[in-house]
Amino acid sequence: MQSNGTSLHTPVRWGVLSAANIGVKRVAPAIHASSNGRLVAVGSRNPERARELFAFAPDTLIYGDYNSVISDPEIEALYIPLPNSLHAEWTIKALKAGKHVLCEKPLAVTAEEGLTMVNTAQDTGMLLMEAFMYRFHPQTVWALEQISAGRIGNVKLAGGNTVVGTVSSAGLFSPGTQAGVHIVRATSNSNTSVSAFSASGCVAITEISPICRHCCIPPTVLPGPFPGRNMGRENARSA
Repeated sequence: MQSNGTSLHTPVRWGVLSAANIGVKRVAPAIHASSNGRLVAVGSRNPERARELFAFAPDTLIYGDYNSVISDPEIEALYIPLPNSLHAEWTIKALKAGKHVLCEKPLAVTAEEGLTMVNTAQDTGMLLMEAFMYRFHPQTVWALEQISAGRIGNVKLAGGNTVVGTVSSAGLFSPGTQAGVHIVRATSNSNTSVSAFSASGCVAITEISPICRHCCIPPTVLPGPFPGRNMGRENARSA
């Protein structure tokens, strides 16, 4: 992501547009804790409140508007967790200003907006990515490795879905509106499936196999359908 002449080992310098909850609690702390990223600036309509929320990164600049972040020459990439209807507008502005963009999902609210964003990234030579972290989650990578190794035979069907609910202190999953659990599953003609699970951290499927706090122990290859109950969740460490 760095420009020509910059070492690939140099941390990417990030800016964040808005003090949205997902940025404050998830993405910005991960950037701040990482070895390959540095949180440089945040733009917010309420800079005093943003300064409180981003107190975990005291060296971060707080701007009272979004344009100042985009125009800051120190920033290489922007994370945009604005309301969905503003994704296209500010992503396009950032790309045209020479910033790479990680845009929160959904990338756009219409196909036309999405195409314009993609075309702008191509025209400017900047990187544009939707913040779909499931693609890079250790459990998804593990599932793909099992499929590639042929552990379940020839795959006939692959898909993913999100189950929404809550997890009790006893590790029981109940349908609801609080936590999203993403499930990726592939099935072969031998009726064997391999599943990967992720949420706002790791998901432990206690009826199948335990997953340690930092995603070190993968679930096993499962015979038959996914049981879909008795889930427990552990928060993952920011990478």
